[in-house]
Amino acid sequence: MSEKLKGLMNYPGITYIQLWRQSDWGVYCRRNEVFTHFLEVDEDTENIFHIEEMTLKVFLIRFVNLLTGKANDNVRQHIFKCLSTKPIKTSGKIFVSAVLSLGSNNVPILRSINTFIIKIQLRFKLRGVGGTKVLIVYPPSLMALAGIQCLKHDLLAFDLIDDVAARCEDDNKKIIIESLYSEILPKADKVITTGASLKRYSRFCPVPVEVVPNGVDLSPYEKAKNEAQNIKQEQVVGYVGSINKTFDPSLVEECLRELPDVKFIFFGFYDSTGEKHLSVFNKYKNFTFNGSLHHSRVPGFLTSCDVLIMPKANDVSTVGGDSMKIYQYLATGNSIVSTGVDPASSFSDVITIAEDPVSFADAVKSALSEASVLKREKRVQYAAQNSWSVKVKNFTVDIKDILRKKGAWK
Repeated sequence: MSEKLKGLMNYPGITYIQLWRQSDWGVYCRRNEVFTHFLEVDEDTENIFHIEEMTLKVFLIRFVNLLTGKANDNVRQHIFKCLSTKPIKTSGKIFVSAVLSLGSNNVPILRSINTFIIKIQLRFKLRGVGGTKVLIVYPPSLMALAGIQCLKHDLLAFDLIDDVAARCEDDNKKIIIESLYSEILPKADKVITTGASLKRYSRFCPVPVEVVPNGVDLSPYEKAKNEAQNIKQEQVVGYVGSINKTFDPSLVEECLRELPDVKFIFFGFYDSTGEKHLSVFNKYKNFTFNGSLHHSRVPGFLTSCDVLIMPKANDVSTVGGDSMKIYQYLATGNSIVSTGVDPASSFSDVITIAEDPVSFADAVKSALSEASVLKREKRVQYAAQNSWSVKVKNFTVDIKDILRKKGAWK
């Protein structure tokens, strides 16, 4: 329905408020951010307020970086959106903001203080937001509980991403997470999740938990293929993603050792664990690490590679996940070698699954000589079947149906 016709009929649009659990807007374009962009194109969307939680520790680190000249544009934006008294407009219907959190849920008194502080910020920053409101919450975080309690809404939806409790090594934190889910999920009108393991939270939910795997937007990959220039002098194996405790370094080192004439190019974020892995990889002349890669440049790089790898450990550190990168890999049509992390095993007819170093290196070697046009085409078909536009469209259809049944929207 056109904007003009909606106005004539006094047809109210839907305002979405997303409560995201960390501060990374514009950096990785994760599932929450993809949802935001596709919600924006829906004709019934009025506005989208994407609110992030930033711990005091993270804020102070970023602020010091700003004062010492080490902050990039993203860091400056994150500080500004946290200090701003109202959400910042980033595009036609999208506004972003952040609230400060003490970052501690373990001590009851600190948790109460933290919740109080977050509520004050949420109410202040979202003052004046009216109309039909849909609250989309990404637990676990204190902001999830505070937002549900203090923000008026017509519909409450949850998107459960990653099995955070199952990955948690601290039993006390695991109990706190489970307790949070038991407190907030009974209020749900709609619940979606990335993986089947998270369906165990159905016991807390008054509605069915729907598994909605991640997806991909094909258009930038199609553009990258059209613009690609095959001028490489050597074969390239590529990886884009986090290098941390979920990463299995033995798989990569075996590849570097066994394929000395193949160039391995990695991009991504790394932590202290990842730094140790990189110090080992950097000893090999055929390895290059180029730091973070803006999400807008990911399609071009992935498309240019001969083989794409996913050397994530298939263990408790990745349980309940659904790697967006696998869908992006599929969109290129290029050969893929991965451990059995989700969703790779679901596409085992076009992705080679290998779990140990020798098998992984052998699989990469074979993938470099793959000449199957049918496999290439099928990978792209799988990517098309997991289009973000379709997934978000189905989500909004369900949201509108629920709102109508509640008499909150016509």
